[in-house]
Amino acid sequence: MTLKLHDATGTARVLSGSITLKCDTCQATAGGIKPLPLDTTQTYTMTVSSPGTEITTDSMVPIVSVIPNLPGAEAGTGMVGAPIPVRCDNTPYVSPQGKGGCVYPRYTPTYELSTLDAKVDQVAWHIYWAQNNLNNAWGVKGRGPVLTRTADTELIKKNRATACPPNTPRPVGTSCDEYPFASTHQGASKNPDYSCHMVPDTQNTAEGRDYRNPWYKANRLLEEDPFWVSIILPPAGVRAVPPPRYSSQCPV
Repeated sequence: MTLKLHDATGTARVLSGSITLKCDTCQATAGGIKPLPLDTTQTYTMTVSSPGTEITTDSMVPIVSVIPNLPGAEAGTGMVGAPIPVRCDNTPYVSPQGKGGCVYPRYTPTYELSTLDAKVDQVAWHIYWAQNNLNNAWGVKGRGPVLTRTADTELIKKNRATACPPNTPRPVGTSCDEYPFASTHQGASKNPDYSCHMVPDTQNTAEGRDYRNPWYKANRLLEEDPFWVSIILPPAGVRAVPPPRYSSQCPV
């Protein structure tokens, strides 16, 4: 968080400031005390602890103190803004090495994939096609329904089996890619409005293993947590691998 002194007169020109965080159940480090010169932004960094194995939703409130640098002067202290909901957890599938963490549950994160990234460009183009040709623009903020994550392994298997049946021909070097993702509640077994396409198997593996799963963990997406999906397109004048022709059913 930051503090900036915009205007002051007289003895108020010599001030220091501090920020602390008040939580209902969590523990937070203090931001420290720093001088507040006029028109200078001071940054305060605080760390909020995870409560262990339980999932808790806390209420975090920033407390600001303005301290006159004068003998005997009292600090002015007050709450800034409304309480901020914070969710902390130590859920195993988003907690590598058992380390927990916290997120702001009111914020819906966006997963980005680029058509300019040679490791996943064909997967990115497929998602872009699906978002613009299915009945719904799944995961597109402002245009379509939000996606919600599932970590239910049985549901993920059903979604994959519906979108990409085992008997679907898979040309050498390709694998079946589905959208919306199998790891969402909008996957094919629960939602007939889906797309599937054969993409290079190295890209399909990389997108899930190296991009999306680490992103899920970094953003601590738990069961039914919402997220958006944004595809980065080539800027004007930049040549890129052209998108393949797609179908709402997997082509051979």
